[in-house]
Amino acid sequence: MKRNEVITKIKDLEDTMYQVINVDFDFFQELLDDWFILLHALKFAGDIYFSDKMIATQERHDFIESKLPKVGDKTFNEYCVLTGMLGPLYY
Repeated sequence: MKRNEVITKIKDLEDTMYQVINVDFDFFQELLDDWFILLHALKFAGDIYFSDKMIATQERHDFIESKLPKVGDKTFNEYCVLTGMLGPLYY
């Protein structure tokens, strides 16, 4: 798989995670596992995408966290997904 294909798959998984976080948490966990594998494949290949993703995710997470508890449901769901993503990023 080429770099661009991996990044596209990562983004597709992220979009799906946002959609299923409140519907099926077990499926969310499966998606997170797949996302983790693809992202770490780029990391071990020495690609900078991993570092960029870590920084962007942490910044967005911190921004939302600074607004808690005065956020809507959609933003809170985003916060939950970002929290789930940070675990593998810091693993």
